[in-house]
Amino acid sequence: ANVARRHNKKVAIFNLEMSAEQLLQKAKSHGATVTAYLLTCMFFACRDASSGKGVIKIQMPINMRRFYPSQTMRNFALYDIIRIPKDQIRDFSAVLDMVKQQMAKAVSPESLRNNLAMPGHFVSSVRGVPLFLKRPCAHLVYRLVGDKTITNTLSNIGVVKLPPEMEPFIEKMDFVLGTAVSNRASCTLITAGNKAVFTISKLTHDPSFENSMLAVLNSQGLYPEITGSRPYGRKTPDKQKHSGATVKKSRKEKNSYPYVKRRFFTIGRLRSWLFWLFAAAFLACFIVNICVGGKPWCLYVLGGELLLWMLGVDLPLIENSWLDWATSALLGSAAYLVLLDVCGGLGGWSRFVVPVLCFALLIVQGTLFFVFFRSRRINSLPMYFLIVAGLWAILGAILGLNEMNWPTIVLGSLSLALLLVSFIIFRGDLLRELKKRFHLR
Repeated sequence: ANVARRHNKKVAIFNLEMSAEQLLQKAKSHGATVTAYLLTCMFFACRDASSGKGVIKIQMPINMRRFYPSQTMRNFALYDIIRIPKDQIRDFSAVLDMVKQQMAKAVSPESLRNNLAMPGHFVSSVRGVPLFLKRPCAHLVYRLVGDKTITNTLSNIGVVKLPPEMEPFIEKMDFVLGTAVSNRASCTLITAGNKAVFTISKLTHDPSFENSMLAVLNSQGLYPEITGSRPYGRKTPDKQKHSGATVKKSRKEKNSYPYVKRRFFTIGRLRSWLFWLFAAAFLACFIVNICVGGKPWCLYVLGGELLLWMLGVDLPLIENSWLDWATSALLGSAAYLVLLDVCGGLGGWSRFVVPVLCFALLIVQGTLFFVFFRSRRINSLPMYFLIVAGLWAILGAILGLNEMNWPTIVLGSLSLALLLVSFIIFRGDLLRELKKRFHLR
């Protein structure tokens, strides 16, 4: 969800509409399924639309209902990748044979069992890690790797069976796949009636892939009608050579989606501006601090920027109640006070102020917990994190690791009392909630 809201690019939808009967006959003439045939066409299009060497990888979802009957309404699919080195994409029949061999291997019982077992083993290995740690780690891994491991995607939803009374009113159906983070195009196919619609959803104005895909289909004797969300500079040549065949000009394009006016000011663009403004401000302060010398006051600027970003800019999409926000604000402020005290050499006053902030927050959290427990169980985890911190603080003071003062004593006593009373009163409900939060069942 966070990934989807961060990118600020405009999505373009590009449809190639063709006769389903002609597409099926063309695939059968090559002794292949429609999916294998279009995958082969995509390999040639990816080859022509890119430069350099390497391996072209196209991701293909596998409908698991064909192999493991299920009544779930969720997306029950596994994903496999068809890989062909770019320098081997020369003859259409040879490439089609490689595609069919890899597809047959992907749907073999042994491969399916291994692919099904792998996510289960991984989930079991991290089931004890709480969601607040897994969520940012998964987000970071996807941002760093994500769809960079593949070149393109093809998802064929197949033939849509409509009730007889609806068929006269349905001319075609579109199936639009959500755009990726870094890949410039994702492809889908859906068939309704006698119309097959091959859709390319894009985040770039570069028309090279759809031009190449159209050229490949034309060279195969398929001349689709071109529709989409808006024209974006793609020019179809009257004559173009591809694999020894002459490409004919396709029929006129038309816009089949409402035009959305591009807004200059968006939340994603504002977030990007603020990020670079904060980065430039810290860099300037860092350079001045190095040149002038003295205390590392540039860290004060960095801490303030991080606190402002966490509380006012990068708000979570879920579990963002006012109590969660207040908890983050007080804990972030406490951490900033520690930074000021340590870097500024202010005499250790944060050892007194921070425990006061923590036990004040704990009083608020504990009151709301006992009053609204049934409706606020999902927000009880931050309170228990603060309880653990309070117990750790009083234990450190007993062992002489930090200063023993009355705020630390109050914080430790309050933490122990809340822990014992909450488990005595709500023991069963709390254990069930903690199992869910830590994925222990």
